[in-house]
Amino acid sequence: MVFYRETINLYQEYIRRGLRLKKTNRLANQTSPYLREHATNPVDWYPWGDEALQVAKEKNKSVLLSIGYSACHWCHVMARESFEDEKTAALMNKLYVNIKVDREERPDLDDYYQKVAHIMGVQGGWPLTVFLTPDLKPIFIGTYFPKERRFGMPSFREILIGVERIYREKQDKIQEIQQTIDSVMMEMVSPEPGEITVDILSSALIPVMSLYDYANCGFGTSPKFPSYPLLSYLLSVSSILGRKDVMEAILGTLNAMARGGIYDHIGGGFHRYSVDAEWRIPHFEKMLYDNALLAILYLKAFMVTEKKHLLQVAEETLRYLEREMKHPEGGYFSSQNAETEGEEGKYYVWSKEELVKLLDEEEELLSKAYGVTSGGNFNGKNVLYRYMDDDELAKEFDISKKEVVMRLEKSRRILYDYRKSRHILEKDEKIIVSWNGMVMEALFLAGGVTGNQRYVNLAFEVLNFIFKKMFIDGEFRHVYLEEPGNTQAFLEDYAFLVSGILEGYRTTGRVDLLEKAVELADRIIDELYDEDISAFTTSPEGLPPLFDGAIPSPNFVMAKNLLKIYYLTGREDLLDIGEKILKAYIGKAQKNPTSFASLFESVALYLNPVVVAITEGKGMEKLASIARKEFEAYMVAVETNSPLLDELFRDKKRISERALAYVCMGQKCLSPCDTPTGLVNTLRDLWGR
Repeated sequence: MVFYRETINLYQEYIRRGLRLKKTNRLANQTSPYLREHATNPVDWYPWGDEALQVAKEKNKSVLLSIGYSACHWCHVMARESFEDEKTAALMNKLYVNIKVDREERPDLDDYYQKVAHIMGVQGGWPLTVFLTPDLKPIFIGTYFPKERRFGMPSFREILIGVERIYREKQDKIQEIQQTIDSVMMEMVSPEPGEITVDILSSALIPVMSLYDYANCGFGTSPKFPSYPLLSYLLSVSSILGRKDVMEAILGTLNAMARGGIYDHIGGGFHRYSVDAEWRIPHFEKMLYDNALLAILYLKAFMVTEKKHLLQVAEETLRYLEREMKHPEGGYFSSQNAETEGEEGKYYVWSKEELVKLLDEEEELLSKAYGVTSGGNFNGKNVLYRYMDDDELAKEFDISKKEVVMRLEKSRRILYDYRKSRHILEKDEKIIVSWNGMVMEALFLAGGVTGNQRYVNLAFEVLNFIFKKMFIDGEFRHVYLEEPGNTQAFLEDYAFLVSGILEGYRTTGRVDLLEKAVELADRIIDELYDEDISAFTTSPEGLPPLFDGAIPSPNFVMAKNLLKIYYLTGREDLLDIGEKILKAYIGKAQKNPTSFASLFESVALYLNPVVVAITEGKGMEKLASIARKEFEAYMVAVETNSPLLDELFRDKKRISERALAYVCMGQKCLSPCDTPTGLVNTLRDLWGR
C-alpha cells in the first residue's frame, strides 16, 4: 500500500511538473485522466458545465463537444493530429467554445449524443464530435475527422469552417434538425406494449440467427464485437427452447474469440473488438466491462456444457483483472490503453526474430501453435492467434498432447515476463461503480461454479471498496480516482451493483446481501422509476436507457433484479414493476431484437423462474454448493430465520434431519430432493439437458 501511494505521489508530481512546463487549460485540475491528457493542448478546453455554456451564450459562439475516453485509439490520433496542432487549435478557439467530456464519467451525455448521432444518420463511436448551438441544439455530428483530407473525408479544419457557416446562415435548418431529433427521440423511448409469451422468445431468434457468420462465427461482419448482451440472451433461450443450433452458434463464437487475436494468449483477457471477420486482429484497448462480462459468459457456458476450456478462459480473464487492473484496496480500474509509445498494439505483437531469440528451440512449436510468420499479420509483426490446436501439434511434432500443453505454457510464461519489460501500458485508473458491479458478479459466480473461496473473497473486496470509498453522505458516486468524484451514481451503477450483490447472495447464502439488494432496489424505484413510461431513467432528469450496447440496458438488468427479488421474497410490488417494464417495451423489442437482447433474457427468467430453496438440515451446504454450479438454478436460497425468506419457505417442511432441496418454477415446486444427484437430475430435466 505504501509503495502504491508513493508511486501515485511521484506520478502526480511528474504530471504537475510537466504541466508547469507548458501552458495549461481548464482541464489541468480535472480528476479524469482522459481530460488531464488534454490539459496542455493549445485548445481552450472547458469541462462540461454551466461556465462553458454561459460563455457560448454571451459570445454567441457555437459549441464543439468532443467525447472520448483514455483507452480510445482514434481519440489519441485525433488529439495528436488536431488538438495538439497550433493552427487547428487557434481556429477552434476562434470559432467555438470547446468542451471535452470523458464518456466514462458522463455516460448520460454520451448515451444521449450517441442517440443523436444515430438519428442524424451517423455511425456513432469515439471520439464523438458534436457541434451545438449555445442552447445545445445539434448542428452537425461525426466521429474522427483527419487533419488533412483523407479516407474520402474532409479535413477537420474544413469541418470547423463549414459548420460555423451553417450556424450563422442556416438557423431555420438547425431548428428543423432539433424538431426531428425531439420527435425521433420521443419515439425511441416511448413504450410499445405487448404481451409476454414463449413464442416471443422463438420469434426473436429468427432475425438474430440470420446474422450468424457460419464461416467465422460471431454475428455480423467486420468489425466484430463480443456483444455480451446478445450472446447471454442466446445462452438463456437455447436451453429453454431446446435449440441446438443456437447453442452451436454460441459455442462456435466463444471458441472463435478464445482462439483469435482478440484474446490475449500471453496475459489473458480480451481486447475491445476484432477489426476483421476472423477475430484475428484486435483493436487493442482492454476495457473492464468487456472482461468482466465475458468472464460471466464463459462461466455460464461452462455451467451448461461442462467444457473445461471455457472455464479456463474465464479464470485466465479473472486472473488478468486481478493482476493488472486491481486497486490495492479492492476496486478495479476501468481500462488499459491500446497504444504504447504512440503505436497501437506495440505492447502485444511479436516478430519472428524476437521469438527465436527468446524461446530458442521452443520457438517452432509456439509459432506453429499461434500462426507466427516472418512477414507477420500486423504491420510486419504478429498478433498471436491459435492456428493449430494441441492434438494437431502433437501429431505434427510426434509428441504427447500433455507435452504440447506443458511446453506452450512454459513459452507463454517466458513471453509474459519479457513483455512486462516493454514500455508500460497506460491505465485509466478511474473506478466506476457499474463496471465494478460486473466484476463483483463475475467473481461471485466463479466462486459458486468452482468452489474456490478466493474468488468470493475478491468479490467482497470489491463490494467493500464501493461502500467504503464511493458511498458519501448517503449517496453513491459514479467514479473514484484517489478520491470520490462529484458525479452522483447513474441507473447503470445501481443496476449492475444490485445484480452483483444478488449473485453474491446466490453464491454465499448470506441474507445480509439480499437485504442490501432489496434496500438498493427500493431506493432506485424511489429515485429513478417513472410510472408514466414504465421505465427507469438514467438520472432524475435523464431519459430511459433502453437499448443494449457493449453492456446490457440497465433498465432490463434492473427488471431482472426485481424479478429475482420477488421470487426470493414474495414482494408483489417489485414483480409489478418488473412486469410493467418488460411488457411496456416488448413491442419495440420485437421490431429490433438485437438491440433488446437483455429484455429477452429478462423475459426468459420471467417465463422460467427457477428457484432452488434448501431447508435447514444435514447436507444443506452440499446441496447449496451443487445448486450453485447449475446454470438452470437462477436463484438459490438457503433457509434462515430472516423474515425476508418467510414467504419462500412457508410451505417447505422438513421431513427428517436431512436438508431438502425444493426446485420451484415461480410459485410451483416439484417434489423435494435430498441428494446431490437427485437435485442435478431434477434441474437438468427441466429443460431436457
